[in-house]
Amino acid sequence: MFFWPIFFWPIFFLAYFFLAYFFLAYCFLSYFFYLSSFMKLLRGLEPYWEIETFFTRLILSKLSEKLLIKSKIFEI
Repeated sequence: MFFWPIFFWPIFFLAYFFLAYFFLAYCFLSYFFYLSSFMKLLRGLEPYWEIETFFTRLILSKLSEKLLIKSKIFEI
C-alpha cells in the first residue's frame, strides 16, 4: 500500500520531460515568431526611413553649407 507510487513514477518522469520539451519548443517558436514579426515591421518602415534619411541629409547639408559660409566669412 505504501509503495503504490513506484508504479507511477515513470509516468510522472515522462510527463515532466514532455512538458519541459513542449515549454522549450513554445519558447523557441514564440521567440522566432516575435523576431519574424519584428522584421516585418522593420521592412514595413523601410520607406519611411528612406524619407527620413533624405530629409536628415538635406538638413545636414544645409547646416554644413552654412557652417562653411560662416567659416569663410571669418577667414576673410
